[in-house]
Amino acid sequence: MKKGILIICMLIWAGASRAEELHKAELFGGFSYARGFPYDANMYGWNASLAGVINREVSIVGDVSGNYTNPMSGSRFLMHSIAGGPQISLRHGKIMPFARILAGVNHVSYGGHSNNNFSTILGAGLDVSVNKRLSIRALQADWIHVFHGGSGWFFGSEERINIGRVSSGIVVKF
Repeated sequence: MKKGILIICMLIWAGASRAEELHKAELFGGFSYARGFPYDANMYGWNASLAGVINREVSIVGDVSGNYTNPMSGSRFLMHSIAGGPQISLRHGKIMPFARILAGVNHVSYGGHSNNNFSTILGAGLDVSVNKRLSIRALQADWIHVFHGGSGWFFGSEERINIGRVSSGIVVKF
């Protein structure tokens, strides 16, 4: 009798968890603002990511971005990053906060020179659902930590560079 009740409860719980269908992927695209170097310059650009949803809490994210500025010298400064890693989300109702840790490469180009460095990204954000297929990424805040050997043309003797980045845009769910 106890086993029968337990089995019935498990079936009801399994059915209830399947009632809310979970999408398989989330595609984000939007505006990005970064600050940190060179010379604490304001850098404007874009940010995009693709998240493969594993379950209600865990996704694997690939993130790319480009930020640009013209420092005092007049040469265009370009910073691109590509990174990937896990994201933890709290999917409850229309609001979905998330946190993530990513690892990848940061590419810098300035005055005819370019440099690639290993970087990590610690981030968090908040998506607000509009409907089943669309959300607004109200805010995504990332801390980009660039590891540099100190022998490069731009960074001088600095071994670690910190960049703050905020993004906002549209999320499409598949």
